[in-house]
Parts: sequence; structure tokens; C-alpha cells
Amino acid sequence: MDLARKIDAFIITILEGICHRTQRMFGLTSVTWERWALLIAALYIVNDWGKDSLSIKWLDGLILSQRIIDFLRSYSKQTGGTVMNSKKITERGWRLLFLALSVLQFPPTVFTEGRAGSYWLEFVTLSMYLAACDDLPWGESKIKQAWRSLTVAVTSSTEATEAA
Repeated sequence: MDLARKIDAFIITILEGICHRTQRMFGLTSVTWERWALLIAALYIVNDWGKDSLSIKWLDGLILSQRIIDFLRSYSKQTGGTVMNSKKITERGWRLLFLALSVLQFPPTVFTEGRAGSYWLEFVTLSMYLAACDDLPWGESKIKQAWRSLTVAVTSSTEATEAA
């Protein structure tokens, strides 16, 4: 069980590093990435809806409704706080279960369905890990800072040209 916790912590650390870089550069937090993963998972579920038998469709509908609820809940998530995200501890068991299922399901999906296979489980797992990531405190992204300095430089040079 200790190995599973280390794998879980390793994945969260890697994803937090990626999220921190994108937050500093573009202003995209882990919540933004979580929403994208949830939307992609929902699209895969909807895409596969017609392929399954009627007995499986209720399960797909249940999973889809849960993804939609998670997506809507992500808007109430507080980001940039100083307290560790509680989902790191409370949802570890579910994350590890979904990770194991994703690892077991990935090779058959790739080899039987090809490039257009259904990767909804992998995106659900990714969204669970992104939900456990801590964000940096709020700040302006480097892209916004560069844009602001560029607009200030252009307006000041335009004003200098008009004054002359």
C-alpha cells in the first residue's frame, strides 16, 4: 500500500508542477485543466453511447451525469489558497482504483479501437488527479504582463509621435 501512495503522490507532484508552470505562464490553473478533462471524458461517453447495448447505457448515463456534476462543482472550488487541498487525502483510494482501471484498460483500447478509441476512463482519472492539485496564489500571468507592457509601449510611442 505504501508503493501505491508513493505512485499517487508522484503523479500529483508531476501534475502540480505542470499546472504551476501553465498558471505562471498563461494563467491556467489546475481547475481549468480539470474542467477540460471532464468535458473530454463526457464527449467520449456521449460518442460511445450508441455502441453499447441497452443494459450498459444506464451505466454510461450515470457516469455522464456524474461528470457533469463534477464539472459544475469545479466552479465552486477555491483556488490559490494556502491550505492543502483536502482531496489529496480523502479521495486517494478512488484515484488509485481509477488509475489501476485506466492502466488495465488502456492497452485493449489502443489495440482494438485504434487511435479513435474511447479514452473516457483515462480522462476521468486525469480529472481526479487534477482536482487534487494545489494551485499557486493568484497572480498575473507572464503573457498578460507582456501584453500590458507591449500595449503601454505602443501607446506611449503613438502619443510621442502625435506630439511631435
